[in-house]
Amino acid sequence: APEATPTSTPTTTQAGGATVTPDASPAFAYITNLDDDTVSALNTATNSVSRTFDTGDGPYGVAVAPGGERIYVSNTLEDT
Repeated sequence: APEATPTSTPTTTQAGGATVTPDASPAFAYITNLDDDTVSALNTATNSVSRTFDTGDGPYGVAVAPGGERIYVSNTLEDT
């Protein structure tokens, strides 16, 4: 899971998908940001963005691997 070092808050106006790491401590919510082609990792214990990941064009769907070590993102504008 990403480190809980706060970064800037995303400025997106359109969130696509979201998912939560079920067994991680602390738990993270991953939210896709369509407008700026990123995924934000939200620390659910502190309600703050801990990290923002760059993605392809138009991130929409997001899933977390069972162990929480990877996230998978579908990009609607790249058909990936």
